[in-house]
Amino acid sequence: MSCAVKGCTNHSRKTKNIPGKKVQYFSYPKDSAIAAEWRKVCAKQDDCVIKGRICSIHFEPSCFEKSLQQQLLGYSPARVRKLRSDATPTLHLCNESSIVTELDTSLHIDNVSEVVDTIVDATPTTSTATTDLCSHADDASSVQNLQRELAEMKKKLQKYEEKEKLDR
Repeated sequence: MSCAVKGCTNHSRKTKNIPGKKVQYFSYPKDSAIAAEWRKVCAKQDDCVIKGRICSIHFEPSCFEKSLQQQLLGYSPARVRKLRSDATPTLHLCNESSIVTELDTSLHIDNVSEVVDTIVDATPTTSTATTDLCSHADDASSVQNLQRELAEMKKKLQKYEEKEKLDR
């Protein structure tokens, strides 16, 4: 399964082997009002968005339910987290470009780029990492490629060390 947020390249096959980080995928809520908010966030127009899922990197820690034990111990499990019923994705969203498509096409605007810049400047951002995520959307696959190369190099090094031991 893949994340339904536009610009997010997370896919369960890609994220299941990331060491130290468990990425979960959450189905759309049954509450139609909250589901509508999720659809806006996704910025995708296809009908399959409703059947899609959104990955956990788009949710703030406050969006997850915590048991009393977790609250008292300050513990938050990475493996199994449950979303609050009113949770809405707000992190790492690449929807600044969707502002242009949402403008009413019947309006005549002389300088569209100036209007978009004004809207983007006025739109609150969730973090400075949003831009980094958008510009480096393929970093996860790059990391996996580097991990594969590292594993191959370790094997070669081990063979070389074994050969050196035999030559002594």
